[in-house]
Amino acid sequence: MDTLNHTTTSVAAKQRSWNRKTIATGLLEAQQLSRTDASQKDCANQVGVPRTTLQNWMRSKLRLASDPQLSPAAVEFFSNHPKGSRSYIGFLLPPILFLVNLTMVVFGGCVGSWS
Repeated sequence: MDTLNHTTTSVAAKQRSWNRKTIATGLLEAQQLSRTDASQKDCANQVGVPRTTLQNWMRSKLRLASDPQLSPAAVEFFSNHPKGSRSYIGFLLPPILFLVNLTMVVFGGCVGSWS
C-alpha cells in the first residue's frame, strides 16, 4: 500500500507574520487575478500564501473600506501601498516625541514643577 507523507508543508503555510510589502503586492496580484475569474484558492496559490491568509488580508481591506472617515484613496494607500501606515509611524514617532519633550523642558518649565 502506498502511503502519503502529510508532514511536508510549504514555507508559506509555516509563516505566521507577513511583511507589509508582501501583503501589499499579494493583495494587488490577487485583485488582478480575481478579475480573470480565478477562484480564491487559485489566487492564493499564485500569490504563494494560504487561502485563509489571503482571505484575512481581503477582510482587513474591507474593514478599512467600511470606515466612513477614510477616503477611498486612504484605503488604497493603507492596504495596497508597500510601506503602509506602520512604517511611517515607526519612522516619525521617535523624532516627534523627542521634539515634544525638548519643547516642554526648554520652554514649558515642566522639569521640577511637580511639587
